Amino acid sequence: LVQHGGAGDIVANLDVLAIILGGIFIAIMMWGALFMFMASVFKNPLMPGFLYCIFWETFVPFMGGNISKATITYYIRTFIINGIMNVKSSLVDDGDLPPHGDLSASWTFIQAILVSTFFLLMSWRVVLEKDFN
Repeated sequence: LVQHGGAGDIVANLDVLAIILGGIFIAIMMWGALFMFMASVFKNPLMPGFLYCIFWETFVPFMGGNISKATITYYIRTFIINGIMNVKSSLVDDGDLPPHGDLSASWTFIQAILVSTFFLLMSWRVVLEKDFN
């Protein structure tokens, strides 16, 4: 995000900044929904959340194949990398930014919203069925 050309470079790359901020929004949305679901399912959700972050999200995204699509990191990286590739095609031509995933940035965003909505609805359902006595 740091530009060496001063304010002119920042203004010229506002589209890249918007894509990166969109990736941050996707991360907050998906992580929040997932951890809300974990908090509604587990009595003490801290340890399952740590285990999920440390083991699943750390090692699985780099395995490749279809299993990497089961991580939040995949959606964030696909949205940011493919979004930047759409706006700055010179990065693709130079080989600085290899393609990631098989979805466009807009489809990745839609899938992130659907996954987050699923986890929010599931956590809502679990909380409705819980007995708090």
